[in-house]
Amino acid sequence: AARQGMAMPKMQICLDKTYDASSSWRNQTQGLPPECAGHDLQRRPDGSLSMHVECKDKSGRTAVIDGSISGDFQTSYKVDMTTTAFGDDGKQHHAHMIMTQTRVGDCAPGQKGGSVMMNGQSFTPPQ
Repeated sequence: AARQGMAMPKMQICLDKTYDASSSWRNQTQGLPPECAGHDLQRRPDGSLSMHVECKDKSGRTAVIDGSISGDFQTSYKVDMTTTAFGDDGKQHHAHMIMTQTRVGDCAPGQKGGSVMMNGQSFTPPQ
């Protein structure tokens, strides 16, 4: 049975004037493994991003992620995405996730744009 309303761990991401969150999302899709070769991230006229990713597992089953990323990417942004995949039971399954990021203050000392604080640990993903 699928769980609904699961909370993700809270994260704090250092967004400063030198960090472009939209570029980070673009780089994440470009760095996908070969199984996820079908990916597309496009900027819309309103400044938001549309996302479409297709991945195949070793048995040939396909998972598709469609969504959007909107906001000013400096003080806040929102990710809204739906994943559609076939499970081991052969049935199609859907998962919908919404993440909202909001500016809570200046970056902590020693952090740089893109640094992530989660569960008390800080790391900087590649850009």
